[in-house]
Formats: sequence, structure tokens, C-alpha cells
Amino acid sequence: MHDFEGYTLKGFWEDIKVDSAHISDYGKMAFVGEKKWQEWVAKATDFFTSSEVKYFDLKEKEAAKKWIAQ
Repeated sequence: MHDFEGYTLKGFWEDIKVDSAHISDYGKMAFVGEKKWQEWVAKATDFFTSSEVKYFDLKEKEAAKKWIAQ
């Protein structure tokens, strides 16, 4: 989520539709970002899905890749 500024309402709705249709297809999801709200979104996603979700700071990008591959 580098340089992610946010959603438009229409974009947010489209993203939710795709995610809800495919949420059970995901195994692990690593959120890599640099803002506190991005960490909150990862925690909220973890709450609403059976997938394993974890937030990584931008400087932990390689650790995120390793975690996903495990």
C-alpha cells in the first residue's frame, strides 16, 4: 500500500464486492504499509475473514513475503 491515498466511495464498493465474492479463496494475506490506518484495516480484515491476515510495516516487506510463503 505504498502511496495509497484512499478510496472513492465507488471504488470502495467495487472492492468490497470482489473481496466478498472471493474471500474464501484467500489463504494468507499480508498487508504491507506505512500508516496506522492501514494496520487497522488489516486487523479489521482479519476479523471478518477466515484467512490469516497480518500487517507488516513497509521496512518489513521481505518478512511479509517470507510469511506468505510459509
